[in-house]
Amino acid sequence: MKRIHTLFIALMLGAAAAAGLLAATRTVDLGRATSPNPASAKAIAARSAKLDRTERALQAALAKRPPNLPEVPHARHAGLASVHSTPTQGGVVYVRRQATLSTAPQSHEDDDSFVEADEGADD
Repeated sequence: MKRIHTLFIALMLGAAAAAGLLAATRTVDLGRATSPNPASAKAIAARSAKLDRTERALQAALAKRPPNLPEVPHARHAGLASVHSTPTQGGVVYVRRQATLSTAPQSHEDDDSFVEADEGADD
């Protein structure tokens, strides 16, 4: 390795170490004395009273429960109207729906979805 490359790598490692040290000292705030808690006893008492009022309001709302919901009526599916409601041995009845007849022509001669592989090869 050339000396210039070694010097460049050493300078980059030194710069990275300096940046890391700067970030660590700013994160921890080593040079600054800690200040006392700015919250006074009066502010703490006011917030505590506000929290107590909120808690009482939540407890009152919890005590006033909403009325029960009405019963949901049992609805039968329209397609199953012809099926008897008597349960079978297994309890499940599979009813195949009636086939729908299509009167549209089934010719696929004009269908453009099929493209031959060699159509674009002769350009």
